[in-house]
Amino acid sequence: MPTHVFATCRTHALPLAVTLVAGTLWLFHPSAHAGTFEPESATAKQAEVAPESVVTRKDTYIVEMEGQPAGTSVTTESREGANIATRSEMKFSLRRGEVEIKILVQTEFIETADGKPISMKSRQVLASLPKEETYTFGDQEVTIVTSAMGKPITTTKPLPPGGWLTPAKATRTAREMAKKGEEKIVFSTIDPSNGLNVVQMERTRDKKEKIKVGGQEVDARKWNTAVVMSTGMRIESAEWVDEDGELLRSSMSFGGISMNLVRAAEADSGRTFKGPELMVNLFVKPDKPINDPRRSKMMTYVLRVKDGELPDLPSEAGQTFTRIDASSATVAVNAVQSALAPGKDHPESLKEYLDSSSMIDARDEKIAELASAAVKDVPAGQMAARAEALRRAVYQHINKKALDVGFGSASETARSGVGDCSEHGVLLAAMLRQQGIPARVVAGLIYADQFAGERGIFGYHMWTQALIEKNGGKRWVDLDATLPPGTPSDATHIAVSVTALADGELQSSMMNLMPLLGRLEIEVQNAVATPREKTAPKPQPAGTR
Repeated sequence: MPTHVFATCRTHALPLAVTLVAGTLWLFHPSAHAGTFEPESATAKQAEVAPESVVTRKDTYIVEMEGQPAGTSVTTESREGANIATRSEMKFSLRRGEVEIKILVQTEFIETADGKPISMKSRQVLASLPKEETYTFGDQEVTIVTSAMGKPITTTKPLPPGGWLTPAKATRTAREMAKKGEEKIVFSTIDPSNGLNVVQMERTRDKKEKIKVGGQEVDARKWNTAVVMSTGMRIESAEWVDEDGELLRSSMSFGGISMNLVRAAEADSGRTFKGPELMVNLFVKPDKPINDPRRSKMMTYVLRVKDGELPDLPSEAGQTFTRIDASSATVAVNAVQSALAPGKDHPESLKEYLDSSSMIDARDEKIAELASAAVKDVPAGQMAARAEALRRAVYQHINKKALDVGFGSASETARSGVGDCSEHGVLLAAMLRQQGIPARVVAGLIYADQFAGERGIFGYHMWTQALIEKNGGKRWVDLDATLPPGTPSDATHIAVSVTALADGELQSSMMNLMPLLGRLEIEVQNAVATPREKTAPKPQPAGTR
């Protein structure tokens, strides 16, 4: 088969696993597992009489992924005057091939003694610069201030639907239910790293058994647990607690990736680990190779997941999703003609695709400079041509195709010129929005002839869609800025999730990927390619760098 080595586009890797893991590990915070407490522990009693501004709990855990230590998780609960503060810090590393990526996630939740939310914060370092979000709870709404590149963005949102518990109150409530001998404990809560998305936590008491912790065998009570996301996705795990109700170990998997949380000594919080490889191990090998994938214009696939359900995939733009059964579906991709966008004509329905966020800040002066330079020779009314000019500009501006960036914002990438497919995707979305073109990003898969020592594989990928007037109507059009001039997209792009990447929705928008990781099978049914051009298209000016 023809070999297409991504020598100039090393972006066809797996940035999405990094983002997804960072957004999912909050489920392992001990505060999220508060429902496992059985009797009232001595630590809990201490909290009732603790003086002001003192730590009343501190829990340290080793985070294991794919059977090897990847990082640490530390959660503290403090009395601060009349309020209670719950803070967590998770540090871990992953590898893409031999490239190591270090990730830091910190959260804080402040509440009153009776469980009224006051504020919460989230700080994530997925690239070289941190992204910070602060939520201040009012009587009717929440004020959100998001900062990236030192530029705050302030928005307001309604309070999350009632009935959810703040972290410290959830701990107390679950402990009381367990103390009463409840066999099943159910409550809803939120976590700062997951924004304002309410999740339901379910705990079912199981048998007593012996487990190994720190090389020693200890008695533990097993609890079967489930987290029900706001999207309806259900994530199941198992937890083991000691006789005082302290979490000793938890175990879960998302997709085919196993994850454990193991209780550790406080001194372990300073340790560093070399995490597992999460790129090559999650490539998907289809049943047959695809010839000339970059020229493919129409493709049909059958997607299946092993031992589970296949989530609904997007059926918009050039993709049509048709379910076969719970675990499989047909996906047809047309890179030539996109479908009419359903219900996208009202200005309010387009607002989220034009707004700025910390990841996609269309107001940034550097982004405006790049976008203006890219379209200066293209007439204002030619939206499709302007979108393509912006795509080519991003391809040329990111002149270092690197795998060691976790998930950089558009503002950061505009200045650094460094990144993989996620950086290409968000920078293009920001430049499109700056020019008044609605844009969103797509998480999915793309086919590669050869990459990272593997041949004929699908790798997880990110690209952009723009809403453009074309052939008599508005259509979402795929634009992949990691591909060179002359190749805006192709039919080997399989969309799994689309998102505006508004602040607070990064993790929830990626959850559709979870059931696929390590479990997806792809059958290639048929393909249509365009004739090979005699001469390669000439690159267009990329504008200011």
